[in-house]
Amino acid sequence: MLRGIRLLSAPILLSAATAAAFASPSLSRCLPLRCLFQLRNPLRAQGGTRSHPKAMAFQLPKPEDTDHPLQTGPKAAGLRWSPNAAAGPISVILGSKSATRNLLLSCLGVEYKVVTPDIDEKAIRFDSPEKLVLALAHAKADALLQRDEVKEEVGKGATLLLVTCDQVVVHEGKILEKPESREEAERFIKGYGRAPCSTVGGIVVTNLATGSRSEALDRASIHFREIPDQVAQGLIDAGDVFYCAGGLMVEAPEIQPYLVKIEGSMDSVMGLG
Repeated sequence: MLRGIRLLSAPILLSAATAAAFASPSLSRCLPLRCLFQLRNPLRAQGGTRSHPKAMAFQLPKPEDTDHPLQTGPKAAGLRWSPNAAAGPISVILGSKSATRNLLLSCLGVEYKVVTPDIDEKAIRFDSPEKLVLALAHAKADALLQRDEVKEEVGKGATLLLVTCDQVVVHEGKILEKPESREEAERFIKGYGRAPCSTVGGIVVTNLATGSRSEALDRASIHFREIPDQVAQGLIDAGDVFYCAGGLMVEAPEIQPYLVKIEGSMDSVMGLG
């Protein structure tokens, strides 16, 4: 069952089930993206369930595909945003320039605008990945509350929700953020064939009319075969790995033959699970 944030009235309220889920020591199956909003459709896209072809034969069929045949978690395809009419008009600001987070909100049918925060992420440090991503997501929200383009949206008559996020990759007990050099990116990517890595994502939703906030965590684990040097170098040459936590590019076609399993959901890996 979905657990998360429901817009029952203008403030963001948590159901009892959600509160229990967030309080649970197990963070592996909180579903913040699917539960930021009341969603009309169940976890199944029109046209039935996809089969699970061999990894060697698989490529993501479309850029807008937010699921993966090798994921063990619920599917995001077919989910749509359906906020409670009693809450009145709702506007969303996404505090992220991430292409995948923009894609995921668009696929949900959410109308939103993007305002990107400007914070020194390296100034915020925690040994716990869960504490780190939530602290960064809160810091991004705090920074955006000072921005004129956000202040201008408050008071226009709609409930205004600010969504801020952060994600890290955890591998062999270490927190990996965006690689800062080719050497670091190569070390990250090659290491994933040695042991599974996990994405840990934090999402904070701030109701700008009331100041109330809700937060959620999500985790997914990704298992790879050994990744050849030429594949790692190709990903690094393309450059996108430098914008991803841990240089992790699960959606890249080149990596599909070496992907074994995603414990969790693809939208979690993409940064807004």
